[in-house]
Amino acid sequence: MKNKVERKLKDDGTYVEIKTTTITPEDGFIPNENNPKNYMKGYKTNKTIETSDPRIVKPFLYGMCTIFYIIGIILIIFKFYLMGIYFFIINTITLISMLKDIKKNERELLQNPTYNPNDKEVLKEFNQTIKNEMKEVSTTTFTKENFKWFVKTSIPFYVIITLITSIIISIVVGVISSSILYGILTFFGLIILFIIIAIIYFALVSLLFKH
Repeated sequence: MKNKVERKLKDDGTYVEIKTTTITPEDGFIPNENNPKNYMKGYKTNKTIETSDPRIVKPFLYGMCTIFYIIGIILIIFKFYLMGIYFFIINTITLISMLKDIKKNERELLQNPTYNPNDKEVLKEFNQTIKNEMKEVSTTTFTKENFKWFVKTSIPFYVIITLITSIIISIVVGVISSSILYGILTFFGLIILFIIIAIIYFALVSLLFKH
C-alpha cells in the first residue's frame, strides 16, 4: 500500500491537500478505512481532497446543511416528528460550530493582502481539481490488467456459489416434488441461468475497463 500526500500552498495563505492511497493485490488483505473489521484485497486507488479555503468550505457546508434540513422537513411531513426535530437540532449545532471555525480562519486570512474573499474563480478551480483527480482514479483503476485480475479472482467464487446454490435448490425441489427428474432439471436450469447472468454481468463490468 502506497500513500502519497501533495500539498499546494497558495500565496494567499490557503492550501489544497491531496492524499492518494494505492492498493494492489500484492499488499494482501488491507483493513477497510471505513470499517476496520472488514478487509479488502485487489486494486484500488483512493483520493481525499482537503482545503482550508473558506471560499470553498462555506458553499459546501451550506449545501450539505440544506440537504439535511430538507430531510428533516420530509421526516416531519411524514409524521416522523422526533427524527425530523433531531435532524434540525443536530444540523443547526453543526452549522453554527463549523461557521465559527470558518470565520476564525477567514479573519486570519484577511490579514494577507493577497487574499480576496470575493474571488469566485477559486471554487471553479477547486471543482476542476476534483474532476482531474477523479479522472486520474478512473484511469489507474479501470485498466486491462486490473480487469484480468478481477475476472481471475471472481470466477472461482462465482462458480462455487453457483454450484452450492444450484445443488441446494435442486435437492429441495426434488424432495418437495418427490421426483429426482425435477431435481435434475432444476439443477441444469439454474446452471444455465447463472451462466447467462455471469455473461451479462462480466460484459457490463468490462465496459468500465479500458481494454
